[in-house]
Amino acid sequence: MKVYGKVMDLIADAIKWVVTAILVFMVAVTFIEVIRRYAFGLSFSWADECIRFLIMWVTFLGGAAAFHKKKLVCFDLVTSSLDKKKQIILELFVYVVLLVVIAALIYYTGKAATAPSVTKAIGTGFKVSMIWAYLPMPVGFTIMELFCINWIMNLIVALKKGESDK
Repeated sequence: MKVYGKVMDLIADAIKWVVTAILVFMVAVTFIEVIRRYAFGLSFSWADECIRFLIMWVTFLGGAAAFHKKKLVCFDLVTSSLDKKKQIILELFVYVVLLVVIAALIYYTGKAATAPSVTKAIGTGFKVSMIWAYLPMPVGFTIMELFCINWIMNLIVALKKGESDK
């Protein structure tokens, strides 16, 4: 279990670097586009579409990394008043429900991403399949699912030990 947790930490760190690189690239392309449009009246045909595709990747990969670090919105008003064991049990229940919900999201977003209407469509500016605009959703949710499994395993270990994993 510790190995799985370490692998998940490495994946989360790699995602942060990838998202950072994508954001730097997006800022550079946007800056160049602004200069080209307003100073020279020119623009790249692919730039706008590229930025839109990359926003999707940043959103879903970044969301998965935030989920791994427990940086998403959490309402702990109820759980903070419970003892440690009840907190762990409630958190375990929440993660099991999340596991099921995320699995459904993987299925439906994967189905949408691989639909013929998406795979056969070609972007107007970037000239690549529209699957690249839809693929971040199932990829991000799959990574989230792996992180969710990691949290469930940690909570089970904490429940057996009788202590919180926070």
